[in-house]
Amino acid sequence: MTFKETLMIAITTATLTFVATLLSSKFKNWFDWLDSTNKFIRDHSYIQLRELYLELYAIVAQSEYLRHYSKVQKGYDEVPFIEIHREHHTISMDPSIEDVVIQIKDAVTEFNKLSIAELIINKGAYASQDLLKLAVAYRFIHPYYKELKNNGLDIIQIEELELIKKIVSSIVKETNCYLKKCNMKYNKSEIRTGLMDNKIFKNNINI
Repeated sequence: MTFKETLMIAITTATLTFVATLLSSKFKNWFDWLDSTNKFIRDHSYIQLRELYLELYAIVAQSEYLRHYSKVQKGYDEVPFIEIHREHHTISMDPSIEDVVIQIKDAVTEFNKLSIAELIINKGAYASQDLLKLAVAYRFIHPYYKELKNNGLDIIQIEELELIKKIVSSIVKETNCYLKKCNMKYNKSEIRTGLMDNKIFKNNINI
């Protein structure tokens, strides 16, 4: 082998080694970035679940159990969320004394539509942008939906219905999406439909 051939082999080897080292470093940096990004997404998704979404999911779960327990015949489009109101009535036999109605508040009644919106707004740092927008809109419309008794009520009822439907569907979908990102058990059907799977109530409880 001539000196020229030996030199060419040495130069080629050095060049290939340099390129291989450079590519190895680039790939390592890329994989490190990718791993760091994925870890951030997992960690942030877990925080969102812990701080907000699992609590919202529990509120929706109570609604779905009430749907099963009360044998609600209307579909999800008509009744996307079911809440309970309890009252204590005191009836006076004395005409000069007015009857008294007291709203009863407990853990069950506090799981209601307005509490969903307020929870999302109060913990807005953990909510998706769309869910936060829907919650703000619902909080605005809620007092009109509850109080107005004129011809405009039908329009407000429709708006209230559509907002709570979107909120409930978003909660169900997004909770499962974050569970998936955390490599935790999730429901594919709930991601696809936005409807909570309530078969666990039907299969295990006969009412």
